[in-house]
This record gives sequence, structure tokens and C-alpha cells, in this order.
Amino acid sequence: MLTPRPHQIEAIQANIEAFKTQTRIKNIMACGTGKTFVFIKTIEELIELSPPDDMQNIIIFAPTIMLVQQIAKTTISHFGRTNFDYAIICSKKKAGELDDISVNEVATNLKIKVLSSQKGVSKAIEFSIVKRKIIFCTYKSSFLLAGKSLDFAVFDESHRTAGELDKPYSFALHDENVLIKKRLFVTATEKVAYRQTSHNVDRIGMNNPKYYGETVYSLPFKTAIDSHLIADYKVLITVVQHSDIAHLLSEESDVLEIANRFALEKAYMDFGISKIITFHSSIERAKNFSTLMNENSPIFSSFHVSGEQDADERQENLQKFIQANHSIVTNARCLTEGIDSPIIDAVAFLDARSSTIEIVQAVGRTQRIAKDKKFGYVILPLYVDNYSQALESNFSDNSSFKNIIDILGVLRNEDDDLRAGLSRSRERNPESLVFDNIVVGSNNLNIDVDQLFNSISVEVATDYDTHFSEMLGLLDDYVKKYGHGYIPENFSERKLSNWASSQRQAHRYKKLPKYREELLLEHEFVFSFFDYEWIEVFNLYQKTDSPLISKASKDENFKKLALWEGRQRKAFRENKLNAFKISKLKSIGFVFEVAVKGWDDSYYEIKDLVNELGSVKAITKKDYPLQYQWINKNKRLLQKEELPKSRAQKISNLLKIDDIALT
Repeated sequence: MLTPRPHQIEAIQANIEAFKTQTRIKNIMACGTGKTFVFIKTIEELIELSPPDDMQNIIIFAPTIMLVQQIAKTTISHFGRTNFDYAIICSKKKAGELDDISVNEVATNLKIKVLSSQKGVSKAIEFSIVKRKIIFCTYKSSFLLAGKSLDFAVFDESHRTAGELDKPYSFALHDENVLIKKRLFVTATEKVAYRQTSHNVDRIGMNNPKYYGETVYSLPFKTAIDSHLIADYKVLITVVQHSDIAHLLSEESDVLEIANRFALEKAYMDFGISKIITFHSSIERAKNFSTLMNENSPIFSSFHVSGEQDADERQENLQKFIQANHSIVTNARCLTEGIDSPIIDAVAFLDARSSTIEIVQAVGRTQRIAKDKKFGYVILPLYVDNYSQALESNFSDNSSFKNIIDILGVLRNEDDDLRAGLSRSRERNPESLVFDNIVVGSNNLNIDVDQLFNSISVEVATDYDTHFSEMLGLLDDYVKKYGHGYIPENFSERKLSNWASSQRQAHRYKKLPKYREELLLEHEFVFSFFDYEWIEVFNLYQKTDSPLISKASKDENFKKLALWEGRQRKAFRENKLNAFKISKLKSIGFVFEVAVKGWDDSYYEIKDLVNELGSVKAITKKDYPLQYQWINKNKRLLQKEELPKSRAQKISNLLKIDDIALT
């Protein structure tokens, strides 16, 4: 029996402690760090701590039958066959997922019964009381549990339940559908939502504690990498030396397939990558690419797996892939979630992919620790003919590449921003490299294959962060020269202005990694024109003695500064002042809360102003807005008898100066 590793022990203990007072909790753990073992051990310990009549009906949800099979196999191996009754709930032979397997295959392999009707589910849950039951269920079949009562549920790959409130995947989230005493949600990629409705459809995200509870244990990707629990990874991109060939690749899908073959071969030649999983947008395209490689590649043996194959054929192809010296296995999606493959060197996305979560899950295939393995690789054959220019524009001309490289950069540096990014689906750009009508293996176009091979190079995309550091240096020069960090779109140095615009856009749409936002702020980058105006006023303010609200003046600039000062205090009280502004104000000793004695200072200075002007009535809203506001505020408090006696007397005396009452 396996022994939990330290990080798994921490997660298990956090779960057990949390379930003492909570009914819904989350574990967010990087791919490859043992989520399945954590929830199995959590189940085991909860059973040991529970009375005999509790933890009787346990259910484990997963998105695909293939993942159900893997979880069931691991669970049965851990608990043994005789201690529990096991079953699978699946309403159809397949779960309806692209490239999934048949439930009959699982039933045969694991020798457990399949429940495909509400009557069968009721019989298994309500009338079988001899043993505790562990039932495995696809999310799409959860409706068969309607009206049932369960003790404990695990929601594996639980990001799949977020999104539309009433979609089939979210059925078991709601007690009115299925009454579950305790729910444990586990995923590597928490999917959040910032809007409760979109296009008149109710939406939920994993940041909603009502449905998902609180995160009681988190193991971000970066932490897992730094702790050597999973391998670090490098991103390899393809660069084309000739713009005419790059243009051809964006339009001719059969040439692009040949180029993809060359890219994988050069990844082997330059980086020693010998085991690659390729992902495609359909089973047919995956199958065709495997045929292309076997017919033409002098380096790789290629194999194909899909849910359409029976278990024996699929397993045979995977074993051949593992045993071959240099091999590729092509698939659409069946190798994305929940597959442990430590021998994998790289994953390659050979079709444009718009799903952030699919990308992250697939990258996890490369990060399993193996002997002598230092890195996993992600190969992106999204061809650019001018890499330096693409860097300057943050890859804005290639939306597919920009999407993936942004996700991978966030994954490496700051998972919180990844979760923010997951709340927004990215639409595929019509100009992305989407392949239609592929004719595999044909070369009817007038193109020299040797020239194509020699034009393609594979490079490590580390320059993405190096470029960012270089741009921070240019930002520093700008701030030193102009005294602020707001770079307008029409700034003469287009390289800097284009880069600045890209940072502002990423920040506006919450796609900028937190570590980069912090770096930009450290280097005094200004994200909006309004922030730029704020800094301009701030610079004037710090050169002036603090114009407290009680200070009267006919100087328009001074009155504006007094008004601005009051707004900063109000924004601070209402938690509307961002960290950058607070930091700037603190640096000059700004007083966020005016002391009580400030009231007396205000009173006497306003009294002096009344004496100077001859009456209270002369303090108008137009000429003295702050002083006018102060007087009226205290007058209202006087009328409500809410002023201390000493202050009430002073305000009464002030208003009697010309025997008027301001309105």
C-alpha cells in the first residue's frame, strides 16, 4: 500500500479538519502531485472517524468514462474488492465526450456492475445495506441520482462543473437535486467566474463558496515545481526564416502538416525529445497525422489512440509507443485528463486550441517526474517569421500562440492569475491556424520540401520573459526622462508604446499575471490615463503643505488640492484606493484619518473666514465647496441633536453671526 508524501499528508489533514465544521471544501493541486491518492485517503480516514451508520454511500464523480476507469482501478486496488460494493453509474454507453471510451469496456476490465437507470441506482443505494458502497459516476449521468441521499462525494476535475448553473455537469452541486452531506472538490485548474450572468444565462464559478466551499489546501504549479514534485517545463516554438513560406503555412493545410512533422523531428535533433504526445482537434486529424509520420518520418514511429478503439488495441498501441526508442502517439483528447505518463518528454498542440484548461491539463502530461528528466517540453508549431517583432507586439498577430504562451507563463509564475484567466473563454480568431480539408501526405503545391525543412527552426521561448525585462529597462529610462510612467499610444518610440498598450490591455481584461503587474508598478508603470492624472495632482500635492479641509483659500488650485485630498481619504475609508496609490500617499506621510482635533481647527479657521467675509452666507458652494460642505454637515447634525454639547454651542454661535440658516 502506498504511503502519503508530506504534501499529501498536509492536504489530507486539512480536509479532515475542515469537514468537522464545513460541508463543502476544495483542494487545488497541480497536475501530477497525487490528487487521487489524497481524496482516497481522505475517504479512508473519514470512514475510520465516522460512526457505523455514516459514510455508507460514497460517490466519486469524473468527466469521462476513461477517467472513471482510472479512478476506479486505483480505488479498488487501495480498498480491496471485498470491503466495499462498487458500481458505475452511466446512462449511456459513452459519456458524450470527444474521444471517450465505452462504459462496457470498464465494466469488463474491472468486473463491476453498471447502473444505467434510476431504478437500478435506487436499488443499489437504498436497498443494499450489507457493505459500504463506493460508486463512480460521470457528471453527465448524475441526473440518475435525482432525489437520492448520499454521505460523501468527490468531484474530480471539478472545474468541469463550473459555468452554466443548470448544465448537466453541475446537477450534483445542488442539494435540491442530490442531497449530499459532504462534498470535496479537487482540480488543478480552478475555474472562476466574475459575472453571475452572461447572455442571460446564470453562471457559477469555483470562487463561489456557496457551491464549492473554501480552498482548504492549495499546491500551485510553481510551488510543485520548486519542491521537485513535478518537472519544470520549457516552451519550444517554431520560427520560419522566409516570410513567403510563413504565409504559405498559414493558408495551405497540407504543407502545414509536413512542416509540423519537420518541427517534431527538429525537436528531437536539437533537444533530444523522443517521446511526444500530439493533440489534435478531432480523432480523424490525429489518425491522419500518425499515418503521415509513419509514411515519411525517418526518426519517429507513430501510433494513434482513441476512444473508438477497444481496450486491447489502445493498450497495445500505448505499449508500442512506450517501448519504441523514438515515438509519437497522436490523439484528440483521450490522453488529456488523469493520465500518468512519466516517460513523456513533450506534448505538441498541432491544432489551434482555445481551451485554457485543456492546455494546462495537457501540459501536466509532461511534468511527471522520471529518472534523469529535468524538463518537460511544450511544442507550439505556430509559425512566426519575425520572432523579435512578435515579441514587441506580445504576439498580438498570432492569437493562438499568444493565448498559449500567456497561459504557460502564468502557470509558471502565478496560479491566481491563471484562475482569473480561466473565467473567460477565449474565442478562436478566424485568422488562427485552424485546419480544414487536410489532405495528409500530399505535396501537390510547388514547394521545395528541402527548402521548407531548412527554413524551420525550433527555439526555446525563454525570450518571452527576457524581452519583458528589457522593456522594463526602457520603461525606467522613460520615467527618468518624463517624470512619470504613463506611455501614451502616440508616443514616438513605437516599440515602447506598443508594448505599453499591450500591458494595459492585458491588465484591463485581467489577463496580466500578478507577478508582472507587481513588477510594472515597482517600475512606476501607469496603467490608465486616469492614474496618470492622479499622479500629476499627487506631484503638485507633495510640493504643498497639506491643505486640510479646514483651510480656506480663494486660490483655485489650492481649493482643488483640498478637494482632491478629501477624495483620497474618502476612497481610503471605502476601500476604493488601490495599493499603488496608498503606497504613494504613505511615502509622503499622508494622513488618511484626520484626528479629532481637526474639527476644532476647522471650526476656528472657518470662523476666521466668516469674520473676513462678513457672513456665513458668503461661504458659497461654488467658491468654497469644502467649507460649505463642512458647515452644512454640522448644521444637519445640530438639527438632529447628534453633536456633542460643546460643538453644538460653537455651531449655533457660528450660524448666529448673521442670524441665518444655510440650506
